[in-house]
Amino acid sequence: MMKYAMKKPHILTILGVVFSVGTVCLLLLTAIAATQQTPKITIHGQQGTPIVISAQYVDASTPTKPIFIYVLANVSTKPIRAYTIKHEVSYGDAQYKSHGANSVQLPSISQALLPNRSRQEEGGGETRYSQPVNEIALSVDFVEFADGTTWGEDEYKFAEKLAGVRAGGKAALKKFREKLNKGGLDALVEVLTQDDITAPDILNGSQERKDGFETGVSVIRHRLKQAKDKGGLEAVTRELAKPFDASEGREQR
Repeated sequence: MMKYAMKKPHILTILGVVFSVGTVCLLLLTAIAATQQTPKITIHGQQGTPIVISAQYVDASTPTKPIFIYVLANVSTKPIRAYTIKHEVSYGDAQYKSHGANSVQLPSISQALLPNRSRQEEGGGETRYSQPVNEIALSVDFVEFADGTTWGEDEYKFAEKLAGVRAGGKAALKKFREKLNKGGLDALVEVLTQDDITAPDILNGSQERKDGFETGVSVIRHRLKQAKDKGGLEAVTRELAKPFDASEGREQR
């Protein structure tokens, strides 16, 4: 809930009428609430979509930067390990539109969105629009199933980025395993802070893949640093022995 703090003389000058401070504040809050409408969420119907979206809640306490909550249900017969949800935001009496997407990778088998199961997601809260938002339209852009097959137009090229992420993760695991085997934990800790893992030539034709490669390397660095802080050499060794993600059979997070 938003709070308003104003000086009494200033309020009286604007209104031109003498009211008590409490009455003035109540009238202002009522007037503001009447002019602010909570943005509605609409779901674009899509034939054959493996994910059904349902709207849950919109926090419009900041009208130009709303946060919206929605639920995704897997209505297919296969587990899902990655997806992209598109959002089209209308603002300024629907005269202006902005497009974006939220892409999610569920990195382990245990985290996959199973058939007839659902999960909650949150969107918004990052971009501040020039005028209050009045509508948020959601649709499914891309889905990757646990067996590697996909669905959707993939306008935001998440499949390309996933390929890069996985290539980066594999390359990092290979390099860090070699470092640990040759120089022990100290050598591995030293290389964890260096950006010396370059993308192979096969990725050079796609910016999404190159960006994904860097993400994959960063994921492994983060995992190994966490493992070292929690359990030292033993924990690092266990982490290095695990596959990168669900596409390689990673079972736990």
